[in-house]
Amino acid sequence: MIDYCRQLAHDGSFRPNSTADCCRALFEKRCLRPERISKRTGKPLTDKDTLQVLSNEGDSLSGGIIDARSAIAQRGQLRHWKPFAIQGFVQPYWNSLGTPHGRFTSEAPCLNNRIVPIRETIEPDSRYSFLSLDLGQAKYVTWASLSGDLALGEMFLQGKDFHEEMAREIKAVVPDWNFAGQEPRAAGKTLTGT
Repeated sequence: MIDYCRQLAHDGSFRPNSTADCCRALFEKRCLRPERISKRTGKPLTDKDTLQVLSNEGDSLSGGIIDARSAIAQRGQLRHWKPFAIQGFVQPYWNSLGTPHGRFTSEAPCLNNRIVPIRETIEPDSRYSFLSLDLGQAKYVTWASLSGDLALGEMFLQGKDFHEEMAREIKAVVPDWNFAGQEPRAAGKTLTGT
């Protein structure tokens, strides 16, 4: 993935984890919208949400950077936890208190976002298997269904993102609301508590 990014960036020393390299490759010749510039540093944002927006707009390098960063993080997790897995001693600690948005998270190792490389190193007992689910916006879809909220239901039928739409709706009602340098989806997630 790193080589692929280097090819797309036309730079043999490009590093997808480097904010400076990503800014240079992605934004050097572009006019940036204010929401893509960090309020704190004044530099372009290279977080996953910003890169995803660029990728959705057709920028191949942005999508490559997302994939490369994920692969780099997974490789690091695998390198760190493989010796413990070989010894049969990977017992993560699950916690829902103090986690962002009230989600369950695991530590030592974190299995939430890195389940694939960890799963590759662990063999469950013959009676058991690993199950990995991404339920996305399941609770909001359920709320829409149970409440009969037509606007919310229509939003999901159109494939819209609840968090982003919530942020846009509130911004329309409260124009002074500051996203604090975040993309609308990230700002909306802080509102909706997921």
